Amino acid sequence: MVEERLYEPQERIWEQLSGKRIVLAGIENRERQFFCQNLAGIRAQLGANFTVLDGTEHVSEGDYVLLFGRPSWDGEDDGSLECAGADCGNQGKSVRSHKQGSRKWDVPASAWQRANTSWEETFDLLSQLEAVGRAKPGSILLVSGNEVYGKSFGMPHARAEEELGYVCHTNSLDVPAQCLRTEEHFACQLAREEAFPVKIARMGALPTGEAAGVLLTAAMQALIYGEDGEIYNLPGGEEYSLQGDPAAVPDEGENGALSPLEPLPVVTDARKLESLRR
Repeated sequence: MVEERLYEPQERIWEQLSGKRIVLAGIENRERQFFCQNLAGIRAQLGANFTVLDGTEHVSEGDYVLLFGRPSWDGEDDGSLECAGADCGNQGKSVRSHKQGSRKWDVPASAWQRANTSWEETFDLLSQLEAVGRAKPGSILLVSGNEVYGKSFGMPHARAEEELGYVCHTNSLDVPAQCLRTEEHFACQLAREEAFPVKIARMGALPTGEAAGVLLTAAMQALIYGEDGEIYNLPGGEEYSLQGDPAAVPDEGENGALSPLEPLPVVTDARKLESLRR
């Protein structure tokens, strides 16, 4: 259950954005589509007085910028990826099907091709970040993902922003996490060395229903009130985020205990974002 009390009241956030321009840029991924659609919906429902634009060419001094960093391929590939096409209701996204008898360590060439595309998208994003920062926007929020936490073992707990785990540099399936870590490092470097007004927000799975509104509000809170060069966990899909009790842990599974050989599910602690309330 999402605890709205942890975050700035929605009406106050949208008041802060009155008369502002919000520009969406970065990688063309599902998160960018989600924010675009939901920002437009909030503007229509609340009669909010802000403008939503798409593309770095629209960025000008004083604008708020959402820069989306997740590679368009999320790395969750079992070895058989095929494009469903735009006419099948999946908008060209890949469909994953299980291949009988496949072994986890048999990584097909297609996985490395997609990994290469992810790096190309990342390098383009870094160029966009530099260009956007030199346009002197009011604030930039790099929307990263909880994949950056990688694999961790031990006692289940909600992870703070600095608690990163293991990512394998020779595993194509870990490339999205590597890309996000690179983007975050570059953003923090620009904030500290070039005084770019950039913050980082990590999110889990795309939420639905009321949780979508809470996620949007929390992201705007980080964009408006966040400190440059700082990273904040956002509320999101229940499998990724905890709200309320930061000491809570994931379910232990059917046998009452997690195997010490299995990586922990990524559950994040969003208390740092709560401290941004004004």
